[in-house]
Amino acid sequence: MAHPQVAAFARLANNGAKPTRAISGQNTLFTRTIHDMAYDPVRDEILVPQFYSFSILTFGGDATGDVPPRRAIFGPHTQMKNPQALGIDYLHGEIFVPQEDSVLVF
Repeated sequence: MAHPQVAAFARLANNGAKPTRAISGQNTLFTRTIHDMAYDPVRDEILVPQFYSFSILTFGGDATGDVPPRRAIFGPHTQMKNPQALGIDYLHGEIFVPQEDSVLVF
């Protein structure tokens, strides 16, 4: 079984191109699967929702290798249940996380 990772490719990559870098490893706190990710160009951050740990992990835009997240949003007060996707409002600095019956805003 492959390990979860966020891989970066050259913008014009095609066919069997190899990633230019990847975020992966135990320190990343990635769980078994990654369903979505987003990049915030204003803050130069990569955000990855974690379905099984009910969290959102944030990495620097230049992150590579087995690096820990800059920060994590998690815990019962967030009311997140298995986040699979997210969206970013660059203007207001908010993260939107769709849930089964609502949308959470952080």
